[in-house]
Amino acid sequence: MQGILDWAVANCELIPAVPKQDLQETDPKAAREVLGDAFFDTLLAANGSARILLSDDQHLRALARQSFGVDAVWTQPLLMELRAKGELTPEAYVESLAVLIQSKYSFSSVNAADMIVAARIDNWNTGPKFQLLASTLSARSVQLSSLITLSVEFLRSIWQMVPSTISSFAARKLTFALLEHIAPHKSEHVDAFYSRVMKLVPQEAGIAIHAWYEAHLVLRPGTR
Repeated sequence: MQGILDWAVANCELIPAVPKQDLQETDPKAAREVLGDAFFDTLLAANGSARILLSDDQHLRALARQSFGVDAVWTQPLLMELRAKGELTPEAYVESLAVLIQSKYSFSSVNAADMIVAARIDNWNTGPKFQLLASTLSARSVQLSSLITLSVEFLRSIWQMVPSTISSFAARKLTFALLEHIAPHKSEHVDAFYSRVMKLVPQEAGIAIHAWYEAHLVLRPGTR
């Protein structure tokens, strides 16, 4: 605990927990009792200093906006902004994103570029970073159009790297690993996913997808 306090003193600016103006009678003064002093004073400090609240608690962010007039954001959008400004490398962003996913953060957003970086961090293998990011991509919980876009962009990218950067064996292994996590055969989108992705990926990627479907004993559209 002392280490945390020492870090805060060295790296943080202390802001008084004083709002811009007294809370109105309509404001939830009982919030202090419900939230506790630490959370309540944080909201007062953010209000009085016109700062943005960083919190991964959705309910706290909603309360901040609705009752204290405080803008709020959670960790991943902040990381995205830092990456966009060049203050965080793509590799550092993916490392941080993997920590969020491993910590069971809900609604962690992953795109094809993130998957490429994760595969590169894992030396173009299906290592821990790749597996963690891919674990968020189940066809049973992610919108089909988003999965198709991610899959097509990712597969185009890795298969275009063959053989200059990675081997066809590595690309095939990454393709299979991605499909294992998406698991289209366990969703109602098994046919739609196959049909739409196959039209948009390179031939070699299509052959790998076809082989994966056959290995999972899934009949492709038009072959029943």
